Amino acid sequence: MLFVAHPPPAPAAMWPPARDVPTGPGSCVLVLTGPIARDDIPGLCKRAHGLLERCDADPVVCDVGGLAHPDAATIDALARLQLTARRLGRRVVLRSACGELEALLLLMGLRDVLRWKASEVAELLETSVASVNSALQRARATLASVELDDARILQPEDDEQRALLARYVDAFERYDMDALTSLLREDATWSMPPYDLWLQTHDDIRTWCLGPGIACRGSPLIATEANGMPAFGQYKPSEDGSLEPWSLQVLEIADGEIVGVSFFLDTPHLFPLFGLPARLDA
Repeated sequence: MLFVAHPPPAPAAMWPPARDVPTGPGSCVLVLTGPIARDDIPGLCKRAHGLLERCDADPVVCDVGGLAHPDAATIDALARLQLTARRLGRRVVLRSACGELEALLLLMGLRDVLRWKASEVAELLETSVASVNSALQRARATLASVELDDARILQPEDDEQRALLARYVDAFERYDMDALTSLLREDATWSMPPYDLWLQTHDDIRTWCLGPGIACRGSPLIATEANGMPAFGQYKPSEDGSLEPWSLQVLEIADGEIVGVSFFLDTPHLFPLFGLPARLDA
């Protein structure tokens, strides 16, 4: 894959000579070619961040004509690029998207996960708002037919969900196991992929947190969002007195209760993707 910014921030050799890239003052075009593997995405976002810092275009055009046979990793990469741009106050607009890519963008819920308006999706895909709404209605009907549960999606406008998450943060940061488990469904799960740790029931979670997991006492949380679900960056107290990244907690919610918490420990990879600090002062 290759990113190109215009005006070019590096030697002209970066440019694919056969590519017709529009030019103009302040313009910025990112050229993305494939295939894209999930392991490529962190480096992709890092390079995009550097390029966007060196140009002031808004929106930023991302030429995806070179993405052959797009798949889930392609959509993940485009979603992360959009988030990278948004953190810099920009927007990404796709150019030359093939029909297969357009279908995947809608089918995989890019609008809902990133909270885009129908007009923003229409602009992204260079189509009409009516076409976007029609495609979304068909996609949602398909999802409803297979009984997928959308109750676990983050709903920031929901006062009850916001209050539940606030209580979770308060209980976890105080490491109050009674308060924490009161927010969990009795059969809630607690996992730490890729390890085999799998806890279920309040007693198991309380026993582990106050035993092997006691080093997490005093960990502050920073709110974020992962795959449309509420998430938190967790920072564990270290021996030097600072707070170091420990996990990305992703919560599943159903019927006003937390039904699962997954702790993803690959913080060097994950925290930059979510704009979480590399370290906190105690």
